[in-house]
Amino acid sequence: FPSYIDAGEVTTMADMFNGCVNLERVEMSHITTSAKLNTMEGMFEGCVKLTDVVFQDVMNTQGLTTVADMFNGCTMLKSANVSALNVSKVKTFANMFMNCRDIEVIDLSTWQLKNNNGNNTTTAANQTNVTSNTFANCSSLTTIFVNTGNDYWNRDFFGFRGTTCYTNTFANCTSLIGA
Repeated sequence: FPSYIDAGEVTTMADMFNGCVNLERVEMSHITTSAKLNTMEGMFEGCVKLTDVVFQDVMNTQGLTTVADMFNGCTMLKSANVSALNVSKVKTFANMFMNCRDIEVIDLSTWQLKNNNGNNTTTAANQTNVTSNTFANCSSLTTIFVNTGNDYWNRDFFGFRGTTCYTNTFANCTSLIGA
């Protein structure tokens, strides 16, 4: 594998490894991205033997708008360092970690979440299905680390607004205890 890959012109990584049922580990620390990248939807979806994904420490993903289904169905996933992703423009996190039954800890503490207007809040009107099923069926998940200085986490991301765009965010997360 090359020591460096310039993916600066790439706009989508959607379904890049989708359905690679024998894929066990992905090392992406040598791939450079740019703000042109707008989707990672379904990138690893259905990679049932995938246990570890390593991204570079800092990734230029400031144009990213969806990470829906990114790891959906990665039933053996133990580690995914997603802290390097810039998700400030992401509209949907739906099903992002759905059915990742083996993952125990997810660190989102570096994520700065904003709506399309640049505010640190969101509404159902401008972000549909924002967190539906994001962590559903992550039965081994015990802890999610977040930046508590950003009020978004408390009010919006975790679905305390009573709207339908947050349905089943933590469905069947039977081991979740907090941080």
